[in-house]
Amino acid sequence: MIETGEGSASLIMVMLAMLAGRSLSGRGRIWVRIFNGIIGFALVPMLLVSARTPQETWAATLFASLYVVLALACAVPMRTVHPCELGVMPDAFDGVAPKRVWAAVSRRLELPQSRR
Repeated sequence: MIETGEGSASLIMVMLAMLAGRSLSGRGRIWVRIFNGIIGFALVPMLLVSARTPQETWAATLFASLYVVLALACAVPMRTVHPCELGVMPDAFDGVAPKRVWAAVSRRLELPQSRR
């Protein structure tokens, strides 16, 4: 691959999708995420503008939509998680945790709590 360059496009596509996913993840500084989004999603308008025939337009639309889905899939493992929103701390996942989660949900929904 280093000598001929064959197969480098797939690596570049994955790296660009990971940059785009990083911009959608919600982690990091905002200016870094904006920069990653500009670099990562720059491929989509370039593909759509470069199509000349209906077949090329269809292929570019299909590829661009699948690229955006790949970028969204790359963003899933990098999302921020706030376990405190559920009402439990991360180290409290023991036998009492489901009761705490139900208590937090019922407080939010204003449901009557069971007495046990």
